[in-house]
Amino acid sequence: MTPEVSVIIPLYNAAAFIGRTIDSVGSQTFADWELIVVDDGSSDDSAAVAAERVAADPRMRLVRQPNSFVCAARNNGYAHASSESEYVLFLDADDVLYPNFLETLVGYLDARPEVGTAFCSLQTIDPFDEPIYEAGFAEDWHVRFAPTRTWFRRVAVDEPEVSLAETVAGFHAIPSCTLIRRTVYARSGGWDESFRNCSEDADLVIRLALLAPVHFLPLRLVGYRRHPSNSSSVRLWIGLKQLRAKWLTSERPVAGVSVSDLARVRKAFTFDRKLTAYLQARVALHAVARRDPRTARVELQRAMRSLSAYALLRARFGTLQRPRGLRLSPRVANAGSDA
Repeated sequence: MTPEVSVIIPLYNAAAFIGRTIDSVGSQTFADWELIVVDDGSSDDSAAVAAERVAADPRMRLVRQPNSFVCAARNNGYAHASSESEYVLFLDADDVLYPNFLETLVGYLDARPEVGTAFCSLQTIDPFDEPIYEAGFAEDWHVRFAPTRTWFRRVAVDEPEVSLAETVAGFHAIPSCTLIRRTVYARSGGWDESFRNCSEDADLVIRLALLAPVHFLPLRLVGYRRHPSNSSSVRLWIGLKQLRAKWLTSERPVAGVSVSDLARVRKAFTFDRKLTAYLQARVALHAVARRDPRTARVELQRAMRSLSAYALLRARFGTLQRPRGLRLSPRVANAGSDA
């Protein structure tokens, strides 16, 4: 019998968590799924823990490969999945699905055949599955901004469609939260294996958004684990630089991408810099109000770098329209971005 959902877990040195991750799939209220765990050459007991779990359920399989990094593991898992399933989920080995995740997202996409990708919100959890509060993953996760003709607006929580600009500027469609229609994923080209330092998920969702609408459900249906092995800020920055280089400097970042679609993506990256500058400046002003000069200075410097990047992108990919009353010094206008 063909499963409706193929769940793929790339696994590397996550012995402490993989058992609970697999169990969260087994506990879904929606039962029509298959699970492929791809052990990416783990050096700990991850494969043994996974093998014990999958042996107990015929819907589960374990695939092993030499260490080739996460994108290769995801692509390998997809290659071993049923070619007839309707949806694909790439679940990280340290996260957990809450019991109604598949039932909710499958039902949502079944009712909206025009939508290619749907993602939900999350709850941050500690290594012991206990909920923890982090501002960036709490209220801020539901805050979205979309460009307008002259500025931007805050998107209503009950407005599900996520524009391409929102996808780039406020990326929240992390793999564990995102259910993808297989027919759309098959046209995307899959995971770009050149990414080895984060941002590979943003790259994929950009390509998915060019193919079909992306929707957001403001429901916390995933436990997103925070622990010392999470990606470092250095790796995140390297990945972000690679993402920007791919879409902003290459004339053909993806095979088959049209000139108009590439222009849309570059416009979205430009909006990202403008929005980032605004948000950083707002943090700086709040720090001034709290009489916190150090934070105010750091955030204002970041805002100026983001504003410089925005100016450079507008100059390169469109007519630079300077906001009324704003003057950029030659030093700032010609600075590169490190934000």
